[in-house]
Amino acid sequence: MNEKVSIIIPVYNVEEYIDRCLESVVKQTYKNLEIIIMEAQSEDNSLQKVKKWKEIDSRITIVSKKDKGLGDARNNAIKMACADYIIFLDSDDWLDFDFVEKTMTVAISHSNVDIVMADARKYVDDSVVDMIGPEWTKDIYETEEDKKKLICFGSNFIWGKLFKKSLFQENNIVQPNLPFEDLAVYAMLISSAKKIATCHSTYTNYQADRENSLSSFRETYKKLPEVYNWAEKGLRQTGKYETYEKAFKLSMYIHSRIICIYCVGRKKFAALEETCPEISDFFQKYFPEFMKLSYMVYGGFTLRWIASEISNGLDGIKKHITFTTIIAQMSRGKNQKEIVHDNIFRERCVNDDINGYFLCKLKTSPSEILFIDFTQECIDILSDMKGNYITVSEALSECGIEKGTDCDDYSYYKRISWSSEEYWDLWKKKCKEFIKKIEESNIKKVFLIKNRYAATFKKDKRDYTYLYGVEQKNLILEKMYDFFEKECKSCVICNVDNKLLYTDMTGKLYSPRPDYMNISFYRREAIRIQSDIYSDYLR
Repeated sequence: MNEKVSIIIPVYNVEEYIDRCLESVVKQTYKNLEIIIMEAQSEDNSLQKVKKWKEIDSRITIVSKKDKGLGDARNNAIKMACADYIIFLDSDDWLDFDFVEKTMTVAISHSNVDIVMADARKYVDDSVVDMIGPEWTKDIYETEEDKKKLICFGSNFIWGKLFKKSLFQENNIVQPNLPFEDLAVYAMLISSAKKIATCHSTYTNYQADRENSLSSFRETYKKLPEVYNWAEKGLRQTGKYETYEKAFKLSMYIHSRIICIYCVGRKKFAALEETCPEISDFFQKYFPEFMKLSYMVYGGFTLRWIASEISNGLDGIKKHITFTTIIAQMSRGKNQKEIVHDNIFRERCVNDDINGYFLCKLKTSPSEILFIDFTQECIDILSDMKGNYITVSEALSECGIEKGTDCDDYSYYKRISWSSEEYWDLWKKKCKEFIKKIEESNIKKVFLIKNRYAATFKKDKRDYTYLYGVEQKNLILEKMYDFFEKECKSCVICNVDNKLLYTDMTGKLYSPRPDYMNISFYRREAIRIQSDIYSDYLR
């Protein structure tokens, strides 16, 4: 294995980062490289630093001229490249030292591989806040359905991947002089590739918080209609448009929403008609069928993260019902007063629990899609012996209810343990009522996500072990999931791997808990669920 690989690095005003970037390249364990640096006449010391690296490593070629942007720099570098394989690297990012060796090993070990997707670590300052890529679990993606999933739900960056140069040349794929140039060519690259392989043992390291990066300029989102038109025209030129039209439109919708929310924020995005009518018109013109979906989440925060991935982290989640049990949801206390909590979200959750939101208010705020898990069900309840129940949740305890503080009305409630037969019999009865309520509502689709507890987990570089009750809770969860699945025939089942014993909470602000799974896990589940929701667009 000695094929030459070209590493293309556009450079402009990155003196703070360029040494780290180039060190990661010249120290690659794979030696047959050409390193093409497209330097756009920086106003800082970037060029001087690059020249010093060229003195150290003769494989470096520097082209210093004012280009028309990142796309133009990459296009010219591809024409210059003498290698059969290409890697794009942004100058504020860096590679693991074995990146080229490992991605090339994958490329050579299979025939007709045009793209190798490696994983990526996302950094803010010096901390890893996200992992991109582990959710793609197959070794090879080559069918039309495979490629449609990658187009719709995959990472649309062209960095972090190894490409055959011929993929660009044979399909005349040219990057535009526009922001989001990766998105403009992503569907063309994936649809034109014979095979896409994965490599999960090496990483691109992505610096997400650089102030002067193009993606940080908030007005760039206004160029999205031009990006869309470029991408559509290019896909038509490759002859793939008719086959991938639906997947392409879904992909552009998903990524365009993510870009807009990043650039303008949630509140302004919700008011785009006033703040940016031309982009509002763009969404209404191209994506009317996607704009109507709404989601409801019943269960823990792991489930909310899965739903957030599906709804692109936006306002698609109309309601999250948590810190509660099915038993409490299907009962309503008599003349209950509103409970006060210093956290507005938790206050709403406690009052939804006490006043039986599902029983009393479901029809007033219907959503098209409901996600359910039962990780909040293994918790004690309070009973007034008259058919009214309250969940003894963490949020309720914070209000002083469990201790009786300023809540004399609850002094006569009996506590029922989640592990008792009494609880199980009551839960089955209330679950049937819960399912009936769903069937009577306007909910179109129900996803049962079989989340479980992990005994060992990690947060902030520390390992935690949470043994008490985990095995018993998982056994009860299995019973609950089986019961719901038998009673609710129309629900879609997503069965989480029950062998998952380790979870990494890197980058999450919440306290470590065993039911919070790692980000690649719930992103993987999101892909599975999206594939069901949008199945018509993947055929």
